[in-house]
Amino acid sequence: MVAEVENISASLPRIVEAFSRHGVEIEYIAGYGRNSKIVLVIADFSKASGNAKSLAEKLEGAPQVRRVKVISPRTRGLLILEDVMPISYSGKRAIIQSTSHFYSIIEGLGEASGGAILWHLWYRGGRHSYKTHERIRGENSVETLEDVMLSCQVSGWWKRTKIAYDGFRKAARVRIWDNWECSEIKKNLGITSKPQSQLVRGFLSGVFSEHFGVEMMAEETKCIAAGDPYCEFEIKPNTLK
Repeated sequence: MVAEVENISASLPRIVEAFSRHGVEIEYIAGYGRNSKIVLVIADFSKASGNAKSLAEKLEGAPQVRRVKVISPRTRGLLILEDVMPISYSGKRAIIQSTSHFYSIIEGLGEASGGAILWHLWYRGGRHSYKTHERIRGENSVETLEDVMLSCQVSGWWKRTKIAYDGFRKAARVRIWDNWECSEIKKNLGITSKPQSQLVRGFLSGVFSEHFGVEMMAEETKCIAAGDPYCEFEIKPNTLK
């Protein structure tokens, strides 16, 4: 259910109370927007005393609530919120796809280029990501580096990371748990004989190159696809440049 409201803080308690009164289980609720203020509610009506349409009609008559639209699942297990504002990242439009979708792309490009195209694409992406966070924070710092890694974490790239940082030598060791790229490779190919990362390895090379101001190279020394409990990358200046 999507409600356009006058004031999010004032309308949220009324909306929650109305759902509770009708025995509707709220699974997710959020408010967003500057110009058009929206409250999004994902709820289970299976045990409700009424249906979604009747509740929406009652909510439209409540103070602070302007309009309410019900969006029903298109089929079992598939709810597409077509009227909800597209997601954004640092003020830019963002897209979401499943890891299996991206793996199908990886598979094709990897076969065509031996992984080189994947590495270079994500190397440039890593440099861009670091510059974006550097602009947001207003400085080139370890904290900016942490911003990049955490933003990837909450976007589903991995579960957590641990960084051993050496600013004097311009080097780092990055340990990543549940790296999505190698997780998909392991799922599709099983245990491999060597580390498999191309995308994340290229991404880290780009991130640390931008951070240190010199060309850096990430080498994957441990990999979950090879049976290790985490992926580990040694990041050092690229002596071949």
